[in-house]
Amino acid sequence: MNILNIPSAIFKTEVLNYADKKEQILSSISSVGICSVKVKDYSLSHTDWHLSKKWERPYWFLIEDEIKKHVLEVSKMLNGGEAVIHSFWVQQYGHEDYHDWHFHPETMFSSIYYLELPAENQTTFRFLDKEFFVDCKEGDIITFPSYLNHCSKPNKSGSRKTVVAFNFSF
Repeated sequence: MNILNIPSAIFKTEVLNYADKKEQILSSISSVGICSVKVKDYSLSHTDWHLSKKWERPYWFLIEDEIKKHVLEVSKMLNGGEAVIHSFWVQQYGHEDYHDWHFHPETMFSSIYYLELPAENQTTFRFLDKEFFVDCKEGDIITFPSYLNHCSKPNKSGSRKTVVAFNFSF
């Protein structure tokens, strides 16, 4: 099989008022309790990924507007039309927590909103056996094609990493 070298994009937005809401967002995440998950492919101090979509996620109402602005900008850049956010969830990585290589099926784009991000724990991407990362900081949202393999390597920073991930399509 031939592989054609065509451009693909990773979109990044800086949420300007992020610092003003950070503690409120983190507090709303912990207000619903902690659910740690440790299996072969990932170890998370807290996640609500596996819970029903009906489960209350109070953090969403604090970040929804910024996420929708980001998604709208991606849509405009790609002439994508109306976007539908299929799912969203929180993941918190304590000491040594990780999420092994994976991709997100049945959606066009995957995104990460970095709420807490130790400098040593960027998301790593892999395409055609080459690893890379996007230089991000707390308050950034990135969007990438959902087929792009990515992982969060073990958190050795001594600080917690917190992200809200979401998937959307046009």
